[in-house]
Amino acid sequence: MSKLPSPILTPQLTPSVTGYINTKLWDERPARYAANVLKHVCLFLLILTACEEVTSFAIGQSLKNFFQKLGWSNKGSTSMKLTYDSFSQFMCIVAGYIADERLGKFKTLLSAATLDSFGLLFLVIAALPVVLDNHLGVSKAIFNIGLFLGVAVSQICLRSLVISYGGDQFSPAAPPSEKALFFSIQYWVANIGAFIGYAVFPSVSIHGFGAIPADYGYVSVYLVGFVMLVIFVGLLWATRKRYINVPPTKQSVALVIKIVLNHAKKNFNAQMVVLGTVLYIAAFLLNILASILSDHGEVGHNISYACGVMIVIATILWVYFGKSSEFMESAKDTVGGRFDPELVDGVKQVIRILPFNAFNVFWWVCQNQRGNNQSIVQQTDTRLGSGPFSSQMPGPTVQMFNPIGVLIFVPLMEKVVYPLYEKHAGKPASRYGKVLAGYCTAVVAMIWTGCYEIIRRSTSPLTYVDSTGVTQFMINDDGNQVMNDIPWWTAIPQYLLVALAGVMIAIPSYDINYSEVPQSMRSTSIALGFFVNSMGSTLLSIIVLLFGKYIPANLNNGHIEYMFFTLAAIMVVNIFFYVIVMNKMQLGMIPRVKKNGGKENDEETQRGAVENVDHEAVASDLRWVFRRHSGNREPSIVLSCVKAGDLDMVKALFDRGLVEDPVIFLDSAASRGHVHIIKWLHEEKGVTDAGFGYVEAAKNGRLDVLKYLYEKKLVNSDLEEYLLDAAARGGSLRTVQWLHVNTQVRCSDCAMDEATSRGHFEMVQWASFQPYGRV
Repeated sequence: MSKLPSPILTPQLTPSVTGYINTKLWDERPARYAANVLKHVCLFLLILTACEEVTSFAIGQSLKNFFQKLGWSNKGSTSMKLTYDSFSQFMCIVAGYIADERLGKFKTLLSAATLDSFGLLFLVIAALPVVLDNHLGVSKAIFNIGLFLGVAVSQICLRSLVISYGGDQFSPAAPPSEKALFFSIQYWVANIGAFIGYAVFPSVSIHGFGAIPADYGYVSVYLVGFVMLVIFVGLLWATRKRYINVPPTKQSVALVIKIVLNHAKKNFNAQMVVLGTVLYIAAFLLNILASILSDHGEVGHNISYACGVMIVIATILWVYFGKSSEFMESAKDTVGGRFDPELVDGVKQVIRILPFNAFNVFWWVCQNQRGNNQSIVQQTDTRLGSGPFSSQMPGPTVQMFNPIGVLIFVPLMEKVVYPLYEKHAGKPASRYGKVLAGYCTAVVAMIWTGCYEIIRRSTSPLTYVDSTGVTQFMINDDGNQVMNDIPWWTAIPQYLLVALAGVMIAIPSYDINYSEVPQSMRSTSIALGFFVNSMGSTLLSIIVLLFGKYIPANLNNGHIEYMFFTLAAIMVVNIFFYVIVMNKMQLGMIPRVKKNGGKENDEETQRGAVENVDHEAVASDLRWVFRRHSGNREPSIVLSCVKAGDLDMVKALFDRGLVEDPVIFLDSAASRGHVHIIKWLHEEKGVTDAGFGYVEAAKNGRLDVLKYLYEKKLVNSDLEEYLLDAAARGGSLRTVQWLHVNTQVRCSDCAMDEATSRGHFEMVQWASFQPYGRV
């Protein structure tokens, strides 16, 4: 009989990577920084956040007006502003990829801030009166180069990266509440910059301030932004030794795309997820084209309508096909696919957060309509005195009540409302519940704004009698429209309601996008949240076009409330499906335990909850679950987190002394192929003996487990002889071939007979070509 080679069937597309992050990276942090990470490390990142936000609003609040100074029409300047917003938010994805896969977060932050600084210098030069007044074409070119090739490429990226970089400073073993607190404070600090932007910059850019003449208003505002970036770069570099820098890895968004695209060749669900992503990106690109053509007839409008249809379809696809990522299971090489199981599990985690982000698209539509609120405010009585020519409250400045609301509501919710809820409900407020409450608040905000517009329009226009005895309308300085007899401050509630909704939605969204994906993909995942923000802006622009005939320049002649009532209706529909889908997915939810029923039902419910729950407030969740089932520590319950591959939950169980026999955990992890849990148990807890879990791993074809066990010399010699037999009985040819080449263990005749009886003929055929005694 001729002898044929026995190749090891290693899949060519499977990189040797893992989602596991060793906590030694955090454990080796100097003690003076580790004592209080929020105080000694993240404090400086919060200062960086404030600097970035001041710069962001120095640019954003005046952008539309400056585009008009450069020659764009009112409609064209609005479109260019929206293009800038969309492009800068999309670039977060690129920056996330670079941070996760190429440079790491620190170097990416430093590079982006430096590029942003050069972009701001270009804006300063373009805004100089000597350039703007005498060389308009040159000013326009310099401004757009600095804005789109400098600022837009990097500005919002800084915000996104600071969020994920701050999350990295907390050890995976730290209580999740610490990281959640950072996200809350970060959001609060970010709105300090927003407050300064709205309260100061609109007036300074148009009217100047003190010794700063009006001609140099934009120059001075852009210079402030530049100075903030210089401080950002200097402080980041000066404090560099305090930070934990998770090294970049090839297991980033590019690999996710590669795996999903490859799997889409043979899986319909994967095809639909890919289609949804393509539609989102196509809508983003086409919307830029629509903005460029906004002053060229109906072409731009028609493209915008197409973008709106694509966004709606993409959102539906992400929600419907992303609500269960189990379709990716067949991509694992252990079941005939081409990729490492652990890597596919990471991709499943990314897909799992897609529906949540898709629901947020409609929230961002509500959040980003503040410009329409401004139009309403400008037709109220914005005078700061009683005379017809009294100074007026600038329309953009009124928007400062949005960040003011955030500055009030963040501590109120964190220190009063959420603790009261936990006290009365008997469990912490879940991220799912917070977002749901935020969505409901957004509905109230839209309905109230529509009702307020009806009330405003019902009031009479303000008039005065001029020196010739002729009655004249009082005109708003900013909008050049008639003001009605209703004080401007009566419009404040709509800003506060949107701020409250934002606090309840944005902070949990940061946490979900950071916590629910592998460490190596967190920058990209946070950036995904900013990308759906841009989709919300794009969808809003289409909705404004659809209601264009009801939104004339003079709102007294229109019905802008129709748009707000429609937004409220859209959010109601969004809430309906959000509740259904999130309850099915159990994303961001506290484990649900039945109050009634026997012990068996309670245990089953608890196990299901542990398997489905994500990583939110693991410590709080566990305290609550085990408080409800005092003394109940049966392995069938606590092992559920091992079965689900949930390392964070495993850590929390160990931290709270809920693990009586760690060997059972290693046994379960080995049989199910959870290498990341095996590594943690071995390297951090010193657990080595897995009993017959190794044999189960061989039987189940968990080759990655066996490779790790042999690499670390964890295989018990007494059990080794059973491995090849188990692999043969389980029909895992790849495992048998690897053991055949890399170990001295051999198969028994009984195992081959059993392989034959079970129909593993490929195994038997391969074995027949091996020399006697070598199988």
